[in-house]
Amino acid sequence: MCNLASIALPRFIKDGKYDYQRLYEITYTVTKNLNRVIDNNFYPIEEARNSNMRHRPIGLGVQVRHKIAEISPRSHATIAEISPRSES
Repeated sequence: MCNLASIALPRFIKDGKYDYQRLYEITYTVTKNLNRVIDNNFYPIEEARNSNMRHRPIGLGVQVRHKIAEISPRSHATIAEISPRSES
């Protein structure tokens, strides 16, 4: 079982620029809360509980809207900079 959350990037635009510090703070809090979900969740079978406790699977997505593209021509580079990279 994977525990998921999503962050809306347009909420971090302040005066036409990204508030990277606030994005960090929210991402940190969401990650801590997802870990709490793992700890406090009901698991119908022991194997699921053991797997989640061992691997702590979480997924954190981002939502991007057209509003970002209107702010600056660097929007695509900024989105790429903010977006997480897969560590396969």
